[in-house]
Amino acid sequence: MRYFRLTQYSLRIIISQGLFVEVYYNDENERQSYALISKDKRMFGCDNLLDWHYHPLANPEQHDFCGKAPSLQEIFTELKNTVAIVTGT
Repeated sequence: MRYFRLTQYSLRIIISQGLFVEVYYNDENERQSYALISKDKRMFGCDNLLDWHYHPLANPEQHDFCGKAPSLQEIFTELKNTVAIVTGT
């Protein structure tokens, strides 16, 4: 019998054609990443590489550090609000 352990998880939440939320978790190093992707470009994100930070809609390459880990509810609220801006709904 072969044993293996899943240590990396990735989930894609499809919103519409070309627009989705990508969720990533690595159990070995506790890396987490949440990103809104539109037409293969990150529009908004939040991750804990180095320390928890947001990638704001106005400049997704920017790092706005949080100082503390945001809750899943805070992250998904930001994602929801950003989807509303991006889609105009």
